[in-house]
Amino acid sequence: MSVKNHYFFLFMLQTVLVAMLSSPRPCLSDSFFPIGMFSVGIDGLRTVKEAGFNTAHTYYSDPVQLQEFLKEAERLGLKTLVYPGDRGENGVVDYDKIGAFIRRNKGHKNILAWFIADEPELNGGSPAQMRALHSFVRKIDPGRPTAIVIHRSDRYGEYRDASNILMIDRYPVPKTPLNHVAEAARWAVTQKDRTGPVWAVIQAFGHQSPQMKGWGLREPTYEEMHAMTFLSIIYGARGIFYFTFTGSQYRIMQSPGHWNDLKKIVRELNFIYPLLLTPCAYDKVNVEIIEGSPRDERGLLPVHISEKQLVKNTAKFKAGEYFIAANASGDQVKARFAVKGLSTGRPPVMQVLEEERSLKLEKGSFVDTFKPYAVHIYEMVAQPTSQ
Repeated sequence: MSVKNHYFFLFMLQTVLVAMLSSPRPCLSDSFFPIGMFSVGIDGLRTVKEAGFNTAHTYYSDPVQLQEFLKEAERLGLKTLVYPGDRGENGVVDYDKIGAFIRRNKGHKNILAWFIADEPELNGGSPAQMRALHSFVRKIDPGRPTAIVIHRSDRYGEYRDASNILMIDRYPVPKTPLNHVAEAARWAVTQKDRTGPVWAVIQAFGHQSPQMKGWGLREPTYEEMHAMTFLSIIYGARGIFYFTFTGSQYRIMQSPGHWNDLKKIVRELNFIYPLLLTPCAYDKVNVEIIEGSPRDERGLLPVHISEKQLVKNTAKFKAGEYFIAANASGDQVKARFAVKGLSTGRPPVMQVLEEERSLKLEKGSFVDTFKPYAVHIYEMVAQPTSQ
């Protein structure tokens, strides 16, 4: 690089940094956790709403279709994740078209974020092109965030500042262990750091028929979808979406049993919604596997856990400490959890939510058994002094 080009590069870098630091921060509410469905058409919005989802994504990019989609979603009370009138996957967009669409529709309060690109790293959209598109959209609508989906975990860092929200999609079933989902979520949150939230897109598709081949994968079981969902939450995902309602090789409504499994998970997410809004902590508990394989082939623990500190009472939950744990493996394991910072005196117990059982803390630890892909949520409860 010549000296002239070197100084020009530094000048452009400084200009971009100043613009990023001085622009208004988008409204990323801590009081809303998106539970979303991918690739929903206008005629599927009511079905998604009735299933308990609070957000719908669409691949529509035609302005007329998008406006009808926004109108119907708003009528149903659904948040939306939509393209700003053009798709940016390959980095080539009609900026005039995008600008006109955003100006016309930014008054819609149910637009959760502008979805500017889906897997651009696989479609020729460079980080620089995504940053330019992000900056253009934010200049017109500074109060609303942008979002992109990145599939390759080795590219998270390159695209970390190319949108406000980093969405990740890992589809492991049946080819790779579910620990890949945990690892991807952890790495994405690490790479994104404090620049915005990470939303996880969970595999909910697979082979249905010779016509609906599910991109060569298998539909995950209820247990697998459940585990992938909570592994992402454990490692800091602040939104969960499922792929996909409809697509070129999959139609979830053609698998009624699978759809019912997914609705069951969505009901659980709505039940524990106050916990989803609470940040995760990881330094409270040490995990030791005492029965079963202690590590997978990549050296990762099969069981993962994070703490949720609920500050205020809610309609369903009392303020206090909660812990979410999930088994990423297809084997049964038993784990010992050593809880740090317990006060002296009568030890609390771990109440297992929705399971009607509790676990004793002995010498600061409790033990639990996890069936394949099992998830347990614990509430730390003080023992009554009368016991």
